[in-house]
Amino acid sequence: MKFALLSLIMACLVLTSQSQTARPSFHIKRTTTPIKIDGIPDEEAWLQAEIVDELIQQFPNDTSRSKVKTEFRATYDDEFVYFSAIAYDNTKGGYVISSLRRDFRGPGLDGVSVIIDPFQDVTNGFFFGLNPVGVQREGLISNGYLSSTDLDLSWDNKWYSETKIHDGYWTAEFAIPYKTLRFKPGNTRWNVKLYRQDSKENERAIWPFTPRFFEPGNLNYTGEMIWEEPLVKPGPNVSLIPYTAAKVSQDFQNDQAREGTLILVVMPK
Repeated sequence: MKFALLSLIMACLVLTSQSQTARPSFHIKRTTTPIKIDGIPDEEAWLQAEIVDELIQQFPNDTSRSKVKTEFRATYDDEFVYFSAIAYDNTKGGYVISSLRRDFRGPGLDGVSVIIDPFQDVTNGFFFGLNPVGVQREGLISNGYLSSTDLDLSWDNKWYSETKIHDGYWTAEFAIPYKTLRFKPGNTRWNVKLYRQDSKENERAIWPFTPRFFEPGNLNYTGEMIWEEPLVKPGPNVSLIPYTAAKVSQDFQNDQAREGTLILVVMPK
């Protein structure tokens, strides 16, 4: 009870502070050429995209810039919003990959993550993450991500990604369909948070600044992603699959066959 009250007070202070200062932001431009999701962000759209690289340590301290350099970029087209990351290393060696299972979780792991709050309600959001070998994790955020239980990794949806390990750095690409998300048509701003976990430096770094006593995905601390043009409403995230059931029964008393049934099934994409 005390923790919840303290979190609420801190959240109110954060919102008051943010309302009095300019929020960090970046612009997202439409791509005019296809993005190939191969883990190598070398298309022209990535070269022209605004770079977000001013990550701040959130662990073990929250008072300095990240020790390692990480560059995030974003672009979009009619079907997807895309993110890319270039995660540089200061120290040679492998990465900490504790599991190849989807929705991995735990401290001291390597990975990059994107959090978006399309409605800017500082309450609900979407989480997408990748580790250096391309294992995905995604989840739904509720309650502003005040505690670790506010991230529900049981939510699974379709999105696309690839990573590639290079000499001295690794790269990642995310392609998230609009149909996977929920947002208000006509909006030109989303709340966004970007962060990286680096086991070699024992560091978690985030854009924008997030105090260490908050969860890394806490929605009280987000920047704004400003769209080049208002978004349109995506289509429904369902598929209609009609089929005829093969069930047939016999009325032996009247020597008549009973009719089968036509069933329409709606399946999520």
